[in-house]
Amino acid sequence: MALGMARAGIEALPLCIALLPLDSHPKALGAAYVVEGAALGGLALARALMRNSAGVAPPAAFLLGDGENGGRRWQDFIAELEEDLSDMVELEAAVQSARDTFETFETWMAAWDR
Repeated sequence: MALGMARAGIEALPLCIALLPLDSHPKALGAAYVVEGAALGGLALARALMRNSAGVAPPAAFLLGDGENGGRRWQDFIAELEEDLSDMVELEAAVQSARDTFETFETWMAAWDR
């Protein structure tokens, strides 16, 4: 595999199954904010890897996500947030969901080092 892991090693990686219930549209948008932001960040990392690779093609395909569509996708998502989170109660629910999602992913990834 491109990053030096065999399929069995990849399949053995721990899954993140501890997400909190996304039982409202604002909560789902808050969690989606984290995931969409990570996808956009992956595109930025891939570009930096390719720019600094000194002619060697780095294994960055997994970071490309939607590729050049990533920026437009992010803009569309932000527009959806602005439209759908029209009051403070909905906005606060989305923000708390985003924080909870970040914390869940942080806890999940911390276990990788054990």
